[in-house]
Amino acid sequence: MKHRKLLLTRLKYRRKMKGVLSWGEAEERSLKIRNRLTTNWPPVSRGDEEVVFCIPLIGRERAPDWNVVCQLLARTLGSLVHQSNTKWRAIVCSQDEPEAMPPDERITYLPFIAKTGETGKNDSAAKIHQIIEHIKRHGPTSGYAFRLDADDVPHRDLVDYILRDNNGRGYLLDQGYMLDSDMHHGRALGHRSLFPLRIENNTFFKNCGSCLAVFFDKRGTGIGMVLADNLLCEKHTRLAEVSVLAALDLAFVPFPAMCYMIRHGQNDYPGRRTPPVLAPKYWKEIETGFPAIYSQS
Repeated sequence: MKHRKLLLTRLKYRRKMKGVLSWGEAEERSLKIRNRLTTNWPPVSRGDEEVVFCIPLIGRERAPDWNVVCQLLARTLGSLVHQSNTKWRAIVCSQDEPEAMPPDERITYLPFIAKTGETGKNDSAAKIHQIIEHIKRHGPTSGYAFRLDADDVPHRDLVDYILRDNNGRGYLLDQGYMLDSDMHHGRALGHRSLFPLRIENNTFFKNCGSCLAVFFDKRGTGIGMVLADNLLCEKHTRLAEVSVLAALDLAFVPFPAMCYMIRHGQNDYPGRRTPPVLAPKYWKEIETGFPAIYSQS
């Protein structure tokens, strides 16, 4: 049954048919999660959860422009300060402490300490794991760990929705916006398939990594940090497949919950095209739901 659901999910979300029948490390990890959750499932939320945003930040040495990196982070953190629900924390992990972080006690800077043998340009996964270890020691007893890229902007009601719905499993963002730095071009991301089964390449989580919140519970009978340990560093393009195999049943947030910011010079890749002009109706929604984009106060 689980393999049939996996196949249907792949047919729905994969851009290419190559690898539809493949099986590898990600699938094996998913089954291990499924097995580990058996004795502590379903999780039980208790109503005092918090959302903890895990933010890996590029170091000064590798940043194309450190000042721009800090400005983008300030906007991202400003979007958290603008949240309609105040029960959140943010942990920023980097080799260098960024300037101009909002003076908010819920925001923590965590110096990145590379382990022996950890080298290479992409150290975001190692930073996420260090943040998770910090949550294990110092974070709230239970809540949701959310991986947030340091340049993206959450909807002002994202924390409130997660904590009011509080399903004790996790959430996957399928709706949102891709916004060009010129604040004129962009795309509305969501379900836009012509057929019931495929192809859902326009969903938010297929395009952006700031799309996943997973439940954790450090009480003696809880599930611990197993979901964060195993899923926060998973490729965002495969999260739908992985959650099916793990029998996790991640829920979608029922509104455009994140702005994926592009073409600001810090996250570009060769050949990235300018998206089309975004329709005025979307800008009105963005102005209401994402005030941090227009104000960093």
